[in-house]
Amino acid sequence: MHRCLEIQELVRLIFESLTPIQLGVRVHNGEKLWKEQLQQVLNLAITCRAFSEPALDLLWKRQDTLFNLLKTFPPSLWEVQVQDSEDFDEDSEAAFKFCGTIQSSHWDRTQFYARRISSMQLNCVPLDVLDALSRAAPADSACLLPNVQYVSWLEDDTHAFSHAQLLLGSRLTSIFLRPGNGRQFRVYSPLLAYLSTHHQSLTRFSLYSLGTTVCDEGLTNALSACLPALQQLQEVMIQVLTAPVLRTLSALPELRELVVYHLQDSQGFQTDDDASGTLVFPSLERLVVHAEDLPDVNSLLHNLGSKTPLRNFYGKTEQSPLQSHVHDFFTSFRDQRSLLHLTDLHMEFAQFYNGEKNLTGTTITPNLLHPLLGATNLRHLLLLGAIGLHLTNTFCVAMAEALPHLVTLSLHFATYTTEVNIISLAAFARHCPKLHYIQMPLSATDLTEVDEDSLPPPQIGLESLHVLRSPISESPTLVARLLAKLFPSLRYMSSNWRDDGEERDVTMGNQWNEVRELLKSR
Repeated sequence: MHRCLEIQELVRLIFESLTPIQLGVRVHNGEKLWKEQLQQVLNLAITCRAFSEPALDLLWKRQDTLFNLLKTFPPSLWEVQVQDSEDFDEDSEAAFKFCGTIQSSHWDRTQFYARRISSMQLNCVPLDVLDALSRAAPADSACLLPNVQYVSWLEDDTHAFSHAQLLLGSRLTSIFLRPGNGRQFRVYSPLLAYLSTHHQSLTRFSLYSLGTTVCDEGLTNALSACLPALQQLQEVMIQVLTAPVLRTLSALPELRELVVYHLQDSQGFQTDDDASGTLVFPSLERLVVHAEDLPDVNSLLHNLGSKTPLRNFYGKTEQSPLQSHVHDFFTSFRDQRSLLHLTDLHMEFAQFYNGEKNLTGTTITPNLLHPLLGATNLRHLLLLGAIGLHLTNTFCVAMAEALPHLVTLSLHFATYTTEVNIISLAAFARHCPKLHYIQMPLSATDLTEVDEDSLPPPQIGLESLHVLRSPISESPTLVARLLAKLFPSLRYMSSNWRDDGEERDVTMGNQWNEVRELLKSR
């Protein structure tokens, strides 16, 4: 064997490159490839002693069930209880049962594999299984997963958390809690108390359950008591955010990312307008908020003081907002001190589909967008939703001048009126050298008077241009020539006109398709 293969770190890198799919985590859309890669690493594990350890480490590193580890106990000690049910899974923890006494030698054999696990998903492990493991665990190695760093725990029985010491090793840095069977989060209150005293080095914390919209007083109190002890938290994802928990999170000095899926009693987020009443998140750089209505988002943003170094904001609402709510949203970014940090702004004002109408009559205008011109370091601006948009050349030119670092610009709404034409694109070409992607309405009309000699030097960064349902009345040859002069690297251009719609849709779509083909044939 070549001496290079005696270097364990090098062997591990080679083995990992052979397995792009995470072994131990079963995938549904790549079952055949998953099995092939699993077999490859199994073969390596039995090839020679030099390969055995790194191959076993790779096989056991990530596990989506505790069942695989439980099966390393002698077969005489356990059995799988078969049930007559269509959704029964014989490879789940729920089907497993101990039927013998675990000896210390048995525990040592299982630890040979367990110490390799760094990521584990726990899925409602039966209490009798946890009880048997706890009784068998020796005093000097009471933790079954001593080196686990990430745990995803699905549970609906609060008694299971009495075994937290068995399952959560001292190296734990990230935990994802998911209530089972639609239960409320309150089942996790005992575990939160345990984490606050035994795992204060956590850096990532998630509490999530799809569809849950209520955080009761008991859980709010448990979170408010637990989180202050976790001073090293950097990322928090929480299904339901309440005002007391928000205030607790603002005291975490290392918190860099906060993801929220529902805001409960958003009026409680409101604080006094003076600086002393505004919450400051000293390290928060990324904020993701999903909410029912835009006023909920505005209430949260109202608490982000100017000293919060927010760089990335992603927001999404379920309901279409009113004009006044959209106004409040953009004015919440008007503080120049906080805007200077902002590099990414992505806001979806209710989900919509192409051709959907603006039901609320709300329209985003240049006056509403004006506060964003203070975000001089903005790189990605994406605004979309089931409302309207009105753009002008004057504003787009001002935006190009104010935001020279733009890489992505997407303005996609249910309805729009536009005065934007080649003048705006010329401004982006002149002032935004890094701009790579544009999606916005563009009027390809009245272009015959454009002085082609006055166009700015070519901008070589733009590769994609999506003009949505933009009007076009000029010759496709002229439009393609102007676009090619401004953006010689333009590779992809499209519109949203339907080829099976009304006659006007078909005509417009055909003309833009011709522009696209002319650009491709250069």
